[in-house]
Amino acid sequence: MKKNSSLPRVVESVKTSALAILVFASIMLSTLLWTGTPGQVAIDKPTFFSSPLYGRQQAAGDFVLPQSIGIWTRANELFRLGGTSTTASQIVTALRRSRFVSGVRRKGKGGNISAIPANGPYLVLNYGNLLRDGSLWGLALPMQGHLPDIPALGPIYVTPDPKTATCILSFATVGGVYQEVLRNVPHSLFADMTPNDQAVPYEQIPVNHALLHLPYAGIMMRVDTWALAQPVESHIIDSYFVDPSLIQSVRGSNRSTYYTDGTHGVRVQNGPFGNVLTYRTPSSPLRGFKPSMAQSLLATVPFIDSHGGFVGSDVLWQAYGLRANSGMELEFSDMINGWPLFGSLDRISVRLQNGVVVRLSRNIPYLGIELSQVRQRILSGTQLLAAVGAKTLAGVVDVTLGYGTVAINESTVECVPVYRLTYQKRPPLYLDARTGKPFLGSGM
Repeated sequence: MKKNSSLPRVVESVKTSALAILVFASIMLSTLLWTGTPGQVAIDKPTFFSSPLYGRQQAAGDFVLPQSIGIWTRANELFRLGGTSTTASQIVTALRRSRFVSGVRRKGKGGNISAIPANGPYLVLNYGNLLRDGSLWGLALPMQGHLPDIPALGPIYVTPDPKTATCILSFATVGGVYQEVLRNVPHSLFADMTPNDQAVPYEQIPVNHALLHLPYAGIMMRVDTWALAQPVESHIIDSYFVDPSLIQSVRGSNRSTYYTDGTHGVRVQNGPFGNVLTYRTPSSPLRGFKPSMAQSLLATVPFIDSHGGFVGSDVLWQAYGLRANSGMELEFSDMINGWPLFGSLDRISVRLQNGVVVRLSRNIPYLGIELSQVRQRILSGTQLLAAVGAKTLAGVVDVTLGYGTVAINESTVECVPVYRLTYQKRPPLYLDARTGKPFLGSGM
């Protein structure tokens, strides 16, 4: 009887196939161990995100804009442009294309010398206090050449010379006035110095030994009604934690909830427009650490980008140092049609310690869709001051026109023109710009 010679060949074939399968499985497992887990994995928190949810990403320089630009004409007339208006953007763009040539610090007798040009035409760029430590020059006007980090103690004046395509940039600083020559100035800058329909006639009114800049006539302003956008709160909360599965929540008083993973926390509580989110993380000041506005802004913008992002026409409204703990406070605010939006809606307040964000507060709802608008006449500067009287004006250091907010219901808000009176030693007072009476708005 013959032996079956095909059996050994079958066994060898099975062994070879099994070995190939084992080798392939070993390669796949090794690859997974080295490269991580597969892309499709079931997780407990499918809503977790680590990128902007409803806002938009921006560069730090996008926020360092003038709050307003004044045009002083050859006929000694003053006009105001909103810092986010189209013409103001064209002026800033033209200046950024210029080139610094040379600068000099001029001192007067006893330190008395004015940065204001002797006559027009010239521009007045109001950056508020953003250039007070000099570190934000490179973001405000990133021109060719070099401008030292010289603190600017007031507005920036730009006097053009169309014949030579140059300008003189001047501003008050410690001990005198700094002047810088600008060359390669685009010709469009000189054309934009002619007031257009975006420019509002203004006047200078002396009050309490200061010159207030206010509307010359009773201009027409919009009264807008907006629907509030309501993003998903859990998404915003989760973005502040590396692993949302570790979050523990604690109910507090006044309808507030505190979320923490043991390292930092987020409190959500009721506000005038819905819920307000406040993020905190512990930090101690470092000896000798001196923050600058530029360092703080460059750290803050990416942080906000990764935790909800920016909405509206946000600008950096103010920045100031905290002497007690070497920290820095930044405040971002919205602009409506070139006018500042006062109050807490669409405002982001940030505190930094050692160059790191340790506190952030913002309303979760924000201005979404404009539902309607009407135009109404407001009081001129002269009419306003006559309406409020000398007692209300005592101690006033500034008067600014902008918008206040009134919550109509939980999802709708009205933006109304208001005057904000800033005092030296007490909180600001808001007045309805249409009547001059106290404005009792929401979140003001």
